[in-house]
Amino acid sequence: MGDEINYWKLFSDSFNFRYTNPQATVGMMRQASALAKQAGDLQYGLYVDHWLLQTLINVTGDYDEALDLAVQTAVEARKRTYREQMERVCVHEDLISAYLGIDPIGHAKLIEDAMTYMERETDSSIECYYCLLSLRANFEITFGATEKATHTIRRYYSETQSYDRHHFGSAHVELCSLMALRGDWERMLPYTLNGIEVTGDNVQMQGNVATLWAARALALRKLNREVEALVAFQRAKAKADLMQIPIYRVYYDMMCDFHLEVGEVEAALILREHQLKDVIGKGQPYWEAVFRLAYARLLKQIGRPYAEQVSQIRQLSMKLKKPEVVLDPLSAFEAEA
Repeated sequence: MGDEINYWKLFSDSFNFRYTNPQATVGMMRQASALAKQAGDLQYGLYVDHWLLQTLINVTGDYDEALDLAVQTAVEARKRTYREQMERVCVHEDLISAYLGIDPIGHAKLIEDAMTYMERETDSSIECYYCLLSLRANFEITFGATEKATHTIRRYYSETQSYDRHHFGSAHVELCSLMALRGDWERMLPYTLNGIEVTGDNVQMQGNVATLWAARALALRKLNREVEALVAFQRAKAKADLMQIPIYRVYYDMMCDFHLEVGEVEAALILREHQLKDVIGKGQPYWEAVFRLAYARLLKQIGRPYAEQVSQIRQLSMKLKKPEVVLDPLSAFEAEA
């Protein structure tokens, strides 16, 4: 009984430090998981492992730590022991998120396999169904504004309207990302405000709000509505400055493009530096390479050395299953006049 009380309380207490001291949270969750399994409470151990993975992926961003645990936990979750437990599906979301953060294109087949499992185990009566829609949208937009990405994102948007604020707010972010890739600025504007209103003051979703304000700022600047654009930019920045966890990639893209639209290269450079700090050394080789290339472009634009970035991208490419996905854009960049 003592161990049972200990691991339940240890896990509960770990959330007190999740954002202020996430490493302490990780340590406490690992201990709670081990104690639960030692006590024979395998279901609770799986529950804790899901939240441990959520913390590693979404709070600390430590994908090196997350991947092995995600694979082991997904394999474990398919055993009969967990047949009636929702976390058997949730940990597949964690696995997909890990693959998306590390090497989404190289892991495409593994991602598809895990999504197929989730689809087989869910329906619209449970949240995992909507998490899967989100994962599909996030995965497809990695390949650009394709027809498949458009269909997937519009489906996510349509099916979450009557579900909850969390997913419907996230669907607005995905839809605005798609419209930005297409340069559909006028149509984007109402979706930015609607997404902000839908999300509201949900503390965990303020990254969405910051991103939607950034999307609105960029769209308004593109449409030469400068006064409104500056107001939206300040609101995006204010929200982002309050974030205790790494902010979304698309936020940086929108804010950098906002600056570059009027030639503010130095400001965009500072943003890319902040973005790189969130991923360097955290097991995200694909995204680190992508961000480094964006950073190198800015350095080149203002005549500053960028050879170190090129060297780092080449090293990162060796960690990818398909190194050409970063080496081909790098070669094109080096060939530019």
